[in-house]
Amino acid sequence: MSSALRLIHESNPTLNSIPAGVPLLSSEMFHSLGWSDLKPRIKAIIEPDIHEYVRTLLDGEPINSAKEQRRRQILYWIEAFRSGMCSEETALDALRL
Repeated sequence: MSSALRLIHESNPTLNSIPAGVPLLSSEMFHSLGWSDLKPRIKAIIEPDIHEYVRTLLDGEPINSAKEQRRRQILYWIEAFRSGMCSEETALDALRL
């Protein structure tokens, strides 16, 4: 997941134009990741994780393994839901901490 989001970060002018330390709005984060169309319930569950990850990328901080595992879990279930491989309820259940 970090590779995918790093590529998004490197090629995305929206993320690149945000100075370090500036708070991001949720809508900007999801739009930057191409996830604007996610269901609100899914966004609500993953929003804190995504906010932290985007900020980590922007600040150039190292990513620890526990947080990386959570990011991989998020990416897997979002892609499974978006591809129709699982229902919204299954994704929600899997993404709840």
